[in-house]
Amino acid sequence: MLKPTLVAGLFAAAAAYGASVKIGHTTVIGLDIPTLEQEFFGGIPYAVPPLGELRFRPPVLKTTLDGATFNATAFGPSCLQANVDPAFLSEDCLFVNIFRPAGLSTESRLPVMLWVYGGGFDSGSSSIFNASAIVLESVLRGTVRLRASPEPWYIHSALTQPVIFASLNYRLGPLGFPQGQEAGVNGALNLGIKDELAAIEWMHTNVGFFGGDKDKITVFGESV
Repeated sequence: MLKPTLVAGLFAAAAAYGASVKIGHTTVIGLDIPTLEQEFFGGIPYAVPPLGELRFRPPVLKTTLDGATFNATAFGPSCLQANVDPAFLSEDCLFVNIFRPAGLSTESRLPVMLWVYGGGFDSGSSSIFNASAIVLESVLRGTVRLRASPEPWYIHSALTQPVIFASLNYRLGPLGFPQGQEAGVNGALNLGIKDELAAIEWMHTNVGFFGGDKDKITVFGESV
């Protein structure tokens, strides 16, 4: 799990505000990172909090936000797991995060890389991974290819496109992967996987507002 000091260090050069995206009637306020020419949006819920009657139930997709504004300037809490400071954990943990090049519009339609953490289904968090380097490298490679190629058609190649990086949290351990006959009868098996599918659906619905292409979402990750 990322320590608070390291989390703060990720955005040491970030402006307090500056990045914003409109989802429905809600303005999502993120962080502007001018030194990297990037923007970050974190802790955006993609499902109704899995609490109370929704505990041990499949996720209830939520593609809109409540209120006129939503503060997306930090990662949300990680899902419950062992050996992690409880201060960083919550059952209300179904969030997505987005790192993107600055200056995008809804017409940008960049490919999206959607990260799923590993951890054997009982540990892990999207907040561990700072994707600024991935986004920066995608921008630099596109710039180099664009300038180096003598062929005018090459500027239309997908190889010159930067990418948007997105990540998600999913439920872990007995809350995400309950076992046994009772769980099977009640449709509560593999809830963490169903969380991931709900996050993909959220991305398909909303990533266009961040400048992404809903038809070019690549899911990747590590371990299991």
